[in-house]
Amino acid sequence: FPTVAANLVERKGGKLFTKPYVVREVGGVSVGVLGLAYPKTAWTTAAKNVAEVEFQDPVRAAKTYLPEMRAAGADVAVVLSHLGLGSDQHLARSV
Repeated sequence: FPTVAANLVERKGGKLFTKPYVVREVGGVSVGVLGLAYPKTAWTTAAKNVAEVEFQDPVRAAKTYLPEMRAAGADVAVVLSHLGLGSDQHLARSV
């Protein structure tokens, strides 16, 4: 399965580091999977691991890419989150 992260961008230029989402047909249903990376990764890993990337606000990223994913044909939206329960609950309330 491809890597997806809607809130991870390259430091130089601000381009998305990878695809923000994918849409796949599953049992006759179009399912969109939006990825969100843990924004505090820079504090939990070696600096060299994240030197080239920047973690952006996951709520803003979800608000940006969920409508785009729906427009791309997703009937069902799944968020693949690495935010943690409290942040996931905040995300659900916000989006």
